[in-house]
Amino acid sequence: MKLPSVQKIGLEHIILAAILLLAGILRFYAISFGTPFKYHPDEVKLVVQAGHFLNTRFVDPNVYFMGGIYPVLFTLVLAVLMGIYLFFALLTGRIAGFSQAAQYYQDHSFEFFLVGRYFVAILGVLSVFVLYLIVKRLFNSNRLALVSSALLAVNFVHVRNSHFCTVDVPATFLALLAIYFAVKVLQQPSTCNYFLSALLTAAAIGAKYSLFPTALPLMYAHIYHAWGKPFDSKKLFNLKAVTAIVTAIAGFFIFCPMFIIDFQRTMARLFRYQAFEKIGKIGSGGSFLSYWTGDQSPGFGMFYPNSIPTTFGVFLTILILVGIGIQLYRHKKQDVFILIFILPMYFYFDHLAYKAMRHILPIIPILLVSGAVALVWLSEKMFKNPVLKFSALAGLLLGLVISGIVSSMNYLDEIQKTDPRTDAVAWIQQNIPTGSRVAVEAFPPDIPGLYEENVENGYEITRLELQSKQESLADSLINRFKKKEFDYYIADGFTRQWLSWKYTRKKYAKVVKDRYQLFQWLDTDVTIAAEFRPDNEQIQPFIIIYTFVNE
Repeated sequence: MKLPSVQKIGLEHIILAAILLLAGILRFYAISFGTPFKYHPDEVKLVVQAGHFLNTRFVDPNVYFMGGIYPVLFTLVLAVLMGIYLFFALLTGRIAGFSQAAQYYQDHSFEFFLVGRYFVAILGVLSVFVLYLIVKRLFNSNRLALVSSALLAVNFVHVRNSHFCTVDVPATFLALLAIYFAVKVLQQPSTCNYFLSALLTAAAIGAKYSLFPTALPLMYAHIYHAWGKPFDSKKLFNLKAVTAIVTAIAGFFIFCPMFIIDFQRTMARLFRYQAFEKIGKIGSGGSFLSYWTGDQSPGFGMFYPNSIPTTFGVFLTILILVGIGIQLYRHKKQDVFILIFILPMYFYFDHLAYKAMRHILPIIPILLVSGAVALVWLSEKMFKNPVLKFSALAGLLLGLVISGIVSSMNYLDEIQKTDPRTDAVAWIQQNIPTGSRVAVEAFPPDIPGLYEENVENGYEITRLELQSKQESLADSLINRFKKKEFDYYIADGFTRQWLSWKYTRKKYAKVVKDRYQLFQWLDTDVTIAAEFRPDNEQIQPFIIIYTFVNE
């Protein structure tokens, strides 16, 4: 039996459309989780920064440094999108004039988080399409391109992070675009392709500094054309190379304007961040290749689970390793092009102390290409008959797709459940007088006064920083509590998890002992006013509210 050509009947495009539809469903499902509260810490940081960009009309240099170690390209784009949203709010009569825009932002802040989330989700779907284009052009294989894009469409890490208004998915999308034009350079080294790949590489770095390895595929594509027999130095140092270098440098300063605004301040921040990443923070750490072995912090909430086997599944993890082995063995130009991006970037993040799957998100689509290579190879090795080969490939892929859908949906169903912090907010507003002095841990309920001081009907909030590396806090805090410096104490389960992880206990044993001294005192000597428990404490934290009033 001879299979019909997919090109003749358009089956390829039907399958691709179905893959993109599936990608969209998974990325937009439960996208409004948490409404109206903001439980992703990085979302708060970025949306607030974007709001300040709008409020200051992009001219206040201090706003460019509000994002900490993040470059500003994503927040600049987010600010523009928020401005467009405010413009439509003006046109539809929801606000009477731009003078009321700031108040509308304050009163309806979650709408602006959703603007960012929808934008990220769209880029997540487009990333699936760009990966399809990359693989189809690079390997000249419709089948491999469809398999790769299907694996990305249902990949748990990519689906999860496509729900968050953060930089990871946009940076990944820009990196994929840069790689796509680097593929075109490999096959058709026109000046336009050099320019676009270099510009998009700069944009990717402008979204996330750690994406500097995005330049490697373009460098390889350029060197490949010069490394002929004999070696042609004129091709190595030609006008196209100069165009790419100038474009990348100019683009970097355009997309990272902090280096122009205050070069010394920017560099100081980068050096501090690099030093921090090498040392890590409470709960961080992991052995060599721990992304693959799982011997690192398991994460919690928006960052759980946190290793390749637990997010990809064991079978797909093995396929990826096999695929990388196949590519290393045959080392065709297509394989080298792929590996030259994922291997340096992976080992860069592997040597850092703080490890999270979102850090390696930009290489996940390319890792999945290696998995697709192994999947196609396996199906061809299993059978000689073309029909059986196709059936084996379709069956294995379907199993992986279903597995990805199930793991993604299970997680999304959990995060859209009512968070204990949401229930705690309602209880606090009903039972704790405004103006009360409240001590909180690292992941408290979003009560008035948490992010901004002197809020009307708010509370006097003190963050205790229990996740710091200071070894002796318990005694001083207990004394402050006994002196009635606070009225209430709000504990959360994520802080407990942070302190219970293997590498926390191993590297900061004195810190852990000190913090649990405090927790034990609270449980035995202080009255519990209210307690809220989730169905899954890895994804949502428990909340315990202690009271010092009338004690």
